[in-house]
Amino acid sequence: MSECFLKALEDNQLSGHLTNQFGEFKRLRILDLGTNSFSGAIPFSIGKLSSLEDLRLNDNKFTGTLPESLGQLFNLKGLFVDGNMLEGIVTETHFANLNKLEFILASGNHLTLKVSPNWNTPFQLFYLKIASWNLGEGSHILSWLAKQKNIEYLDLSNTGISGSIPSWVWKIPRLKLSGNHLYGKIQIADTMMELDLSNNSFSGGISHFLCDTTYKTYGLMSLNLGGNQLSGELPDCWTKLPSLTNLNLGNNNMSGSIPNSIGFLGDLAYLNLYGNRLSGEIPSLMHNCTQLVLMNLGDNDLDGGIPTWVGTDLVQLTYLILRSNKLSESASVAIKGSELEYGTTLSLVTNINLSKNNLSGNIPKELIRLVELRSLNLSQNRLTGLIPEKIGDMKQLESLDFSMNSLSGQIPTSVALLSFLNYLNISYNNLTGEIPKSTQLLGLDASGFIGNSLCGPPLPTKCNDGGDERHEQKEENEEESKIEWVYVVASLGYAVGFSIVCSALVLNKSWREAYFGFLQSMWDKLYVYVCIKFNKLSGPEESG
Repeated sequence: MSECFLKALEDNQLSGHLTNQFGEFKRLRILDLGTNSFSGAIPFSIGKLSSLEDLRLNDNKFTGTLPESLGQLFNLKGLFVDGNMLEGIVTETHFANLNKLEFILASGNHLTLKVSPNWNTPFQLFYLKIASWNLGEGSHILSWLAKQKNIEYLDLSNTGISGSIPSWVWKIPRLKLSGNHLYGKIQIADTMMELDLSNNSFSGGISHFLCDTTYKTYGLMSLNLGGNQLSGELPDCWTKLPSLTNLNLGNNNMSGSIPNSIGFLGDLAYLNLYGNRLSGEIPSLMHNCTQLVLMNLGDNDLDGGIPTWVGTDLVQLTYLILRSNKLSESASVAIKGSELEYGTTLSLVTNINLSKNNLSGNIPKELIRLVELRSLNLSQNRLTGLIPEKIGDMKQLESLDFSMNSLSGQIPTSVALLSFLNYLNISYNNLTGEIPKSTQLLGLDASGFIGNSLCGPPLPTKCNDGGDERHEQKEENEEESKIEWVYVVASLGYAVGFSIVCSALVLNKSWREAYFGFLQSMWDKLYVYVCIKFNKLSGPEESG
């Protein structure tokens, strides 16, 4: 088996177990079995591959422990075992002779690292990714990492570490420490490219590092501070981050208005300010953020209207979430946006959530042109009028929520054409009539239709105006008609048969004499039988 062959096995949907025969390929330099369905344990004999430089077993279904024999692969530079189901304890023995090791990617397993705090590692890493490993509840950032002078990427997410972050850590260009118990003062260096501290316990404001005059600009491309306890106003110095593509400050306690300087982030693709206490209007300068794919400003106190440029300038927008604000405007303006050119602007949008606002008026018919829309939520507004008749043209819809408005009329029959629909909530409106019949709607939860004057499945209420009851009545009438005709036919048969017999007796003398002779004979026999029975019954009384 050649080295080239073993390199070509990745991403081929291969399955089965690895055998100990792999230890025979002493000259193998690259073993790439990533993105397959291999299972079972990683064979211990893999430690015999003395020439191996790159081991890729990522994204499979390997179980068991990481073999200690890996520590014998003294030429190994890259270890990729992320995305498996490995468990057990990893010690210094696993890395004993790995002097050339530069990359460790082992996230997504259930491994526990137990090494000395003063571990003198034989390697210098560029890349360490061990998210979801157990580093010990209440443990701090690994002190031995301070000796890794070349590290450029560190991911210790969801490892249970706590405390403040040492100063040397802030110098790492790509730093991901989400889902832990970290706190303290946030810092960034001008060389930092990615920072993810989401779902920790950081508090206070963020102006001290964003607006720091030490550096004119920062090279930060991704900043994720969501799910902390940050407070204060959003700083107005976002021009210092011209390369930012991802900004997540969601689920904090930030207040004040959205600063105009965010509008200068021309490369921004993902903006999440969800779940804060931001107020005021959406700044007009944000129309310059033409690369936005996701804009989530939900669950704040924003007011005013939805800017028309959302539909005209944000040509890449796919997810628009403005739920739970105080936006108040006609729905036709909010969604149409001064006659939006849907064919060239919002045609890529797959998710719109404008729930829990103060939108009013009719649902605009132009909304139907968003043929790629998969989720539409306009619930808990003040919408009136009818559900658009051609809503069934939105073939990709999977989730539709118009609940808690004042919509009236009947459910359009075209709803039955939404074959991908798995969630529908039109409850608590003023809708009337029969729910359109389709297999897709029958499988939906009945709670999505309550609070109206609707009837028919999946509701238990039967329709009185021509629905199921008419069908049942028709069946009953047909059944009654069948029963009546049975009696008619039977009666006619009896009458015809009787008339034939009578006619034969009248017209044929021999038949008549035989018939009456038969009746006389039967009468005589019956008379004799009755007399005998009477004498037997009365005999005892006379003798007495």
